[in-house]
Amino acid sequence: MSTNTPPSPDKTSWAATMRTVARYTHLGWTLALSVVLGVFGGRWADSHWDTEPWFLLLGAFLGIGAGLYHFIKAVLHTPSDSKADDGES
Repeated sequence: MSTNTPPSPDKTSWAATMRTVARYTHLGWTLALSVVLGVFGGRWADSHWDTEPWFLLLGAFLGIGAGLYHFIKAVLHTPSDSKADDGES
């Protein structure tokens, strides 16, 4: 009677699912935070240089662009371990 039993398939699939979920949970917050930082940075620049609303718009578009870039980069990135799993099935 060994206490070192291999994990059941249910636990293995649950762990793989949680790894996948954890990989993508930060994306929405990153997108929202980049837009908010761009807008607030633009508002600050507008108030500092009296150029309203140009830096606000620029900051918003840069925040959206940066957030989408990070989102697309993270979604299209495939980890090397998932390629090995696909070949074994």
